[in-house]
Amino acid sequence: MTPQKADWFYVSGGSSDNVTTSQACGHAQIVDPMGNAALIVNGVVQLAPNTGYAVWMRDLRYPTPGYTGDSITSYVPLGYYKLDWLRTDAFGYGDFQVKLFSDVLADDTYDVQIALNADPGTNPGYIGSTVIATLKYLTVSVRS
Repeated sequence: MTPQKADWFYVSGGSSDNVTTSQACGHAQIVDPMGNAALIVNGVVQLAPNTGYAVWMRDLRYPTPGYTGDSITSYVPLGYYKLDWLRTDAFGYGDFQVKLFSDVLADDTYDVQIALNADPGTNPGYIGSTVIATLKYLTVSVRS
């Protein structure tokens, strides 16, 4: 699969369902390298300095079983998975990389969205509120 690069957009109401047209600095990228690493998601961002953010991804629940791997926390009925956490530096820059392996992500086509939620990182179960997200949805085909 050719890597897909997606710009970040601010959201309204703290929800990734409400993506605005106001673009944020940075981008996310999704790659299906095939083989053991079924999907690699990485991103760069510039937001508030010295602030924690959780990396959420949806919708990996379809087709069933979809994603069966670990997450920091999840809300499976809606297909939300908190997969990583980052802290921006003194200038507001941050980055992340998440690898989903073929033993926990079934081969198929998924329509996904990536979002960053404000998150101090002190409570793994904390949901937080969405600050930025990619547009819905990026279609990725996973092939191991």
